[in-house]
Amino acid sequence: MVTVGALIHGNTVIPKDFFVPPYMMAVGDPVQLFSPDQKQEIGKAIMSVGFAKVAFNIDVSGKSKAEIYKETTLVRSKEYEAHFSDQVIE
Repeated sequence: MVTVGALIHGNTVIPKDFFVPPYMMAVGDPVQLFSPDQKQEIGKAIMSVGFAKVAFNIDVSGKSKAEIYKETTLVRSKEYEAHFSDQVIE
């Protein structure tokens, strides 16, 4: 069960009958729970599940965090660019 305010990160597997409390983050397979104050541990866990590859199809091999973030920004920008000609329907 995932409660309101909880977050399940990409590429995470939640077993049947597993409980994710409010404001906790679930990461990985096997799943680990993190509280908001565990920032460094969360970052390491997210990197370990290959989130950049899953979410943005970015190969992070040999790249610095700055390079990964820059590439992520480029991917996300292209996604938004596809909507420049969208028309608002009222």
